[in-house]
Amino acid sequence: MSFSQRLFSFTKNFRPQLCSRSIKTTSSVYTSKMTVRDALNSAMREELERDKDVIILGEEVAQYDGAYKITKGLWKTFGDSRVMDTPITEV
Repeated sequence: MSFSQRLFSFTKNFRPQLCSRSIKTTSSVYTSKMTVRDALNSAMREELERDKDVIILGEEVAQYDGAYKITKGLWKTFGDSRVMDTPITEV
C-alpha cells in the first residue's frame, strides 16, 4: 500500500476525540533531568505505546530520525505504518 493510500485511508476514517485522561502528580514520582529532545522523544514514545491510533507524520521523521533526532528510534520500534515520512512540497 502506497503512502498516499495509507494517508487517505487514515484521514477518511479519522475521528478526533477529546482526551479524558487524568494526570496525578505526587512527590514520589521519579523525575530526572533530560534534554528537551529526549523529553519530546519520550512523550511521543509514551503516546505511541498507549494508543495504537497515534501516528507521527512529517518530513524526515522516520528513516532519518528527524532533523534534530527528536523521533530517534521511533520508526524502528513502531514501523512505517505509525511513523511516516511525508514529501517536501514546494511550489
